Amino acid sequence: MGSIYGHKWTSSYGERVDPVWRRALKSVPVDRLKVALARCAKRTDPWPPSMPEFMGLARVLPEEVGAPDLEAAWREASNRPHHSDWVPWSHRCVYWAAVRTGRTDLAERGQVMRKTFEREYQRALEEADALEEPPKGQLPRRTSEEQRREREQAAAEALPQLKSMTAGW
Repeated sequence: MGSIYGHKWTSSYGERVDPVWRRALKSVPVDRLKVALARCAKRTDPWPPSMPEFMGLARVLPEEVGAPDLEAAWREASNRPHHSDWVPWSHRCVYWAAVRTGRTDLAERGQVMRKTFEREYQRALEEADALEEPPKGQLPRRTSEEQRREREQAAAEALPQLKSMTAGW
């Protein structure tokens, strides 16, 4: 950071590594630290980032893993009917963030779950390479004739029970 920001870094943070920075940086993988430093070099702000800003620069961005941006992911997860697993998810990170947030909570509590979803989406982005693909279930494709036969069979099986229930009316 001293190489990028020079005296602005040392006047803000000193010559020695601050213990708070040290603890924070230990939690970030080396490859993400490299990304954050490269992003620092490209910033237009001439002053060094604060520790939270630097940690933000180390985050995985959706486009790095081919995932939709946060807004698109939120819309997909929060507006998706709970029973629609037969519709493919746009990306595994959206699916896992929705699962971890709680799909029922997303459906029933909506905007209240936004912050939780954002946190889980970021977590999914950071784990993207290790995440499994969402299950690919599809509704069975049946012809109208097959559907008619299934309904007739179900009715035939239920008819004796209905007759016994209505006997004597």
